[in-house]
Amino acid sequence: MMRDIRSKLRVPSRFLARLPLANRFVREDGGLAAVEFALIVPIMVTAYLGSVDLTQAIMVDRKVSIVTSSIGDLVAQSEKMNSGDINNIFDIARALMSPYDTSTVAMRVTSLEITANQQGEERRAKVIWSEGQNKSPHPVNMEILVPESIAKNATSVILTEGSYTFTPLFGQIFTSSLTLEDEYYHIPRKSDEVEWE
Repeated sequence: MMRDIRSKLRVPSRFLARLPLANRFVREDGGLAAVEFALIVPIMVTAYLGSVDLTQAIMVDRKVSIVTSSIGDLVAQSEKMNSGDINNIFDIARALMSPYDTSTVAMRVTSLEITANQQGEERRAKVIWSEGQNKSPHPVNMEILVPESIAKNATSVILTEGSYTFTPLFGQIFTSSLTLEDEYYHIPRKSDEVEWE
């Protein structure tokens, strides 16, 4: 069988041997590296640009988590809050997002009173006060479900929510904008509840 294949392959080379220019073309391998390079470059450039977008998305997602956690931590350390205090905390949070564009950062802080009403693995909580920046505050007395693991040790909790609209630079992996979100619960440290003045 191998002889049949070899004989079939020799026929074209015998035919090409009669044509001097074609023979020279078949034997020439000087441009082989350039052809291989031309075939591989688009794949490598696409992979590189995609990895840049993916890395940026992961870094921004981490920043959103840090910002959201930091907001809740600062509020939970206070006994009382007012609009000036919360705006200062939002300004600090925006600074933490640097060097990324802060125009798409959305934040919300909500103080929740834990109720005795349990729903499966969660407990109902009532909104005492809520403030947001680029995100609407929750209405007062609205009910929100809080994980029982957090609610069982507290009479009130601070819920912080953060989001960021990530726009990829090159669009190789993510072809459109991506909303990165996170939320954290903090138990007030200095009092049972963080009051709103």
